[in-house]
This record gives sequence, C-alpha cells and structure tokens, in this order.
Amino acid sequence: MFFKSQVIVCSFLFFVSFYSTAQKCTIETQGVYVADYKENIKLYLHFFGKDSVLTTSSDMNEEEAKQILIPSGKHNALRGKYNKKDCKVFIDAKNTKEKVKMEGIISGNTLKLTVTNLKDKSFEDFVFKFQR
Repeated sequence: MFFKSQVIVCSFLFFVSFYSTAQKCTIETQGVYVADYKENIKLYLHFFGKDSVLTTSSDMNEEEAKQILIPSGKHNALRGKYNKKDCKVFIDAKNTKEKVKMEGIISGNTLKLTVTNLKDKSFEDFVFKFQR
C-alpha cells in the first residue's frame, strides 16, 4: 500500500512539474508581436525594459516595425506600461491623440488580447504572434 501511494504522489508531482514548465508565460523583448487588423494593416507590440511597451498599427512589415519601434525612435507609436501576473498581461498605452487598454493571456509565443480604445470605448479581440 505504501508503494502505491508513493507512485501516486510521484506521478502527481511529475504532472504538476510538467504542466508548469509546459506553460511558457514570458513576454519576449527581442522582437515584435504582430496581429492582423484590417486588409493590409497589422498591429505591432514591442516590449522593452521590465515594464515598457510601444504599440502601433501600420502597413509596414515586421522588419520595419522592429527597426522603428525602439524606445528612442521617432515614431507615432503609443507608449505605455505593462504588467504581468502569472499568464495574464495588462497594458496601458497612449500618445497625444489616442489611449488604449489591452488585457489578456500569454500562451507560449502568442498573446490573446482584448484591445479597448478608451476614447470611444470600442473593443476588439486580437491574437498577437511573436516574430523574432
């Protein structure tokens, strides 16, 4: 009986350990996250530092976005802060004309976010995929 209970406990610990390592809930900072928006327009997120983010919508490609969305860059991007709790992420970003709030989950190299325009209270769901 003792051996059977040890096997069950070990199996449970293995499962918990495997599940927690299978959940990759990190924010990547060496690239951009990209989501399809409208016809030829994409949404971009670039995280940097330990809590800063730049976001924009544009018809530029991923390579251009990586070069333009830098903290010291001259761009029209929304600048903001983010925080992460477990596999959830919360973002507030703004520029002189716009202000948005994003929140959702981190799943591997994907962010599933609801983006809310705080001016008109409209919102939409997007799936951002990381591009190195």
